[in-house]
Amino acid sequence: MITHAYVRYEDDRRCAVVEIGDADIGSGLQISTSAWRRIQSHPKDSMFVKDLLTAVWSPAALLGRSLQGKHCPRFPDCPRKAPLSPWKVSVIRECYKERLEKKGLVAELMPGALKQMNRFIVEKLSDIERMSKRAAKELP
Repeated sequence: MITHAYVRYEDDRRCAVVEIGDADIGSGLQISTSAWRRIQSHPKDSMFVKDLLTAVWSPAALLGRSLQGKHCPRFPDCPRKAPLSPWKVSVIRECYKERLEKKGLVAELMPGALKQMNRFIVEKLSDIERMSKRAAKELP
């Protein structure tokens, strides 16, 4: 299997070796290797989770979705949003858990940190929703 390619830039003076293919982040779920490296380099946990979410699903696919598909009590007339795939969310949770373990988080604080992951996901979903509404307003 080919994993690297030799690339020549347009100016014909510089060359680089780049990775080709996808990285398996767990349970057979794959994202591009370059995206996985970029995500792992984030110093903040929130950016790690949010970028991993958009690497697994495109922002267009996340539009109109919710974490668990629960009905919103604030808007009883609105239909339920489709939930995110539990399998993919569990893979994201495992990646986040591994990251926290590598950072040296003690086991007693792990449940609270994993709850925080849900908050990061919900924040990203609402950011995408807000940006979509803003873009729709700006169109003539």
